[in-house]
Parts: sequence; structure tokens; C-alpha cells
Amino acid sequence: NFILLTLAWILVGAMILAYIALLSFGMIEVGMSEILPMYLYMITSLIILVFSFFKAGGVIFQMKNFEILLSLPISKTAVVISRFLSMYTTNMFMSLLIMLPGTIIYGIYNHPGPLFYIFIFIGTLFLPLLPITLSTAVGALIAGIGSRMKHKNLVIAALTIIFAIVVMAGSMLLSGNSGTITPDMIRDITDFMTAQIKKIYPPAVWFGTAAVRTDFISFIMLIGSAVVLFVCMVALVQKYFLTICTALNATHAKNN
Repeated sequence: NFILLTLAWILVGAMILAYIALLSFGMIEVGMSEILPMYLYMITSLIILVFSFFKAGGVIFQMKNFEILLSLPISKTAVVISRFLSMYTTNMFMSLLIMLPGTIIYGIYNHPGPLFYIFIFIGTLFLPLLPITLSTAVGALIAGIGSRMKHKNLVIAALTIIFAIVVMAGSMLLSGNSGTITPDMIRDITDFMTAQIKKIYPPAVWFGTAAVRTDFISFIMLIGSAVVLFVCMVALVQKYFLTICTALNATHAKNN
């Protein structure tokens, strides 16, 4: 089973690498290389957001071995940070899998300076923080709402599906509006795509501006917002960790 699972992950990884490489090559060929970094950043963030949302409640607030961990000489902060670190490590692998081939192809065709690669590398390291923060907040909120209702599992499933549909609908705005582009608008396609990405996920524009144009202000805004929001989320979860875990995993029985 382990060998088959490993081969399956290798196959999926190879498919993702090939798809991103072809996508990057196609965007460069049609003259959209300037928005390639921000486009890849948005795609990666969206994938991390969706996958983290479905597992945030189970990873961050899971009750497995919960009593054992509390009985050990381990601080509550260490438990919370270790669970966030587990999610971060998994999502970082996904980030590298998408950003790496696109960056290599961009570098081959555009020959950017050293700062481009530095900004890309540092930006990719901080990329998972914002999606993890948002997915944790929404996941905990949905689980909290559902835990107080009679049909808990049904309510949580319904809210989860609704959120996933909203995310997918938002991601389709970019491709849906692209149908209005005519051949006469090709020269404006970069501005058009940038405007759409800014509506969907502004940090992606900061990332692309920092990397392509060596804009230190955009880079500071990107890293600062990611770190501040993530630290606030970790601190909030750490403070109310026991309360949240107890509330999310509580069960209700009929009095009869």
C-alpha cells in the first residue's frame, strides 16, 4: 500500500509539474509573462485554501491523543504550533511544486536579475500563511456553528459545500470574464488580467509586482500582512484552544 501510494503521489506531482510548465510556456508565448508570477501565486493560494479548509478542523482541533498530550509536560503553545507547522509543511510542498517550474521557465525566457529569484523564494516560503489563516478561521467557524445544532454532521457538510462553491465561483471570475476579450484587446490583456487577479486575491498582485518590478513596498506589504495575520490566528487559537476543542468535539444526547 505504501509503495502504491508513493507511486500515485509521484504521478500526481509529475502531472502538476507538466501542467504548470505548459501553462507558463503558453502565457509567455502570448506575451503575458509579466503576470505569470502573480497568476501562479493566486493558483497556489487557491489550492492551499481549499485543501487546508477541508483538513483544518481535523488537524488543528483534532481530539486524537488529546488527553495524552495534555498529560505530558508539553505546553499548550507547543501543541498548537506543531499542528500549524504540520499544515504549513504539507502546503509548502504544494507551493514549491507549482511555483518552481513556473519560475524556471520565466527565468529562461526573461533573464531577470538576482532580486527576482530572492523575492520569489522568500515570497513562496510565506505563501501558505494567508490561505492557512483563512481556512482555519472559516473551518473553525463552520465547525462551531454545526456543533451547536441537532444534525451536526449534516450542517457542517452543507456549510462546507457552500464555502467550496463560493471559492470555486470566485476563481472562475477570471476565466469567465476573459471571454469578453477580443483580438483588438490583446495589447491590454496584461492590465485586464492584473485587474481581475487584484479583485480575487490582492496579495498575488503584491507578489507579482515585487518580483517582476523589484518593488520593495509591495514585498513588505505581502510578507507583513501574511505574518501579522498568521501570528494573530496562532495566538487566538492558542488562547482559546481548550475551549474550541471542547466545543467542536462536544456531543449531545437526548434526555430520553
